[in-house]
Amino acid sequence: MTDFDVRYGTRAGPFLGLLGLGLLGLGPLGLGRCFSRATVEDGVLRVRMGSAFHGAAPLARVRHALPGPDVPVARGVHVWRGRWLVNGAGSGIVEIGLEPPMLARAAGVPLRVRSLSVSVDDPGVLISALRAAA
Repeated sequence: MTDFDVRYGTRAGPFLGLLGLGLLGLGPLGLGRCFSRATVEDGVLRVRMGSAFHGAAPLARVRHALPGPDVPVARGVHVWRGRWLVNGAGSGIVEIGLEPPMLARAAGVPLRVRSLSVSVDDPGVLISALRAAA
C-alpha cells in the first residue's frame, strides 16, 4: 500500500480541518489532514477528503496522470464542467483521467468522475505509481 497525504497550505489547513468549503459552503465536514489521502493499493486508486469526497477505481481505468496547474484560491472539494478538484493547497496538483469513470460520492451523492485533480505532498511519486499501473 502506498499512501499519499493530501497537501495542505499553511493558511487553509487548520481552517479546512474544522470547516468544509466548496461543494456545500460552510459546514463541519472534517476535511483536515487526518481525513484526507490518496491511496494506491491492490490495483485500486482511492481518494478521500473527509465526508466531502471519496472514490475508488481500478488502476486499469487510469488513462493519464499529469502534473496539474497551481490553483490560486480554491480549497476543498469542487466541480467545474465535470472536472473534480480535491485539494487543501494550491500546489502539488495531479490531474488524473479515468475511463470508464471512477465511482465516487461527494457529500453522500453518488457520481461518476472522469477527471480528478488532487493536491498531494509528493505529486511526482503519485504520478509514477499511476503511470506504472496504467
